[in-house]
Amino acid sequence: MIREAKISDIKDIAKINIASWQTTYAGIIDREFLRDLSFKETTERWNKHFLNNRNKIFVAEAHGKIVGYVRSERIDDKDFLGAIYLLDDYQGKGLGKQLLMQGLDYLKPSKMIYVHVLEANKTKYFYQKYGAELYKKSKIKIGRQILSELTFIWNFE
Repeated sequence: MIREAKISDIKDIAKINIASWQTTYAGIIDREFLRDLSFKETTERWNKHFLNNRNKIFVAEAHGKIVGYVRSERIDDKDFLGAIYLLDDYQGKGLGKQLLMQGLDYLKPSKMIYVHVLEANKTKYFYQKYGAELYKKSKIKIGRQILSELTFIWNFE
């Protein structure tokens, strides 16, 4: 089931955020950076996302618990699919596609939707499978690392 997030979901979203970063980015982002991700700081950041009226967060529930989320956001008059993360045990079961479609449906009135993906992250193929096209390549700093980031775009014009 996919539904709009409630403020009471923030702690679960923060847990999924940290767990997903630690598995998705293992071998890409410094081990120490991933190990030191703070639940308190992550929860505070998600509270800010939730309270920002330019963001919309949807969660995936399975067996009565939150197992993933998507964040749709507006930054500088552009619409972004900010993040899609699922716990490992729930990947490959169609929930990622459902979250993606919910996020895109929410943002579609804008006609152009962007998503940022680390180049070394295999999920770039997921976005391409569902119609995203490479828009640009840039650099991003995460911790002490400079990494290659790809921006994909869905153009609904």
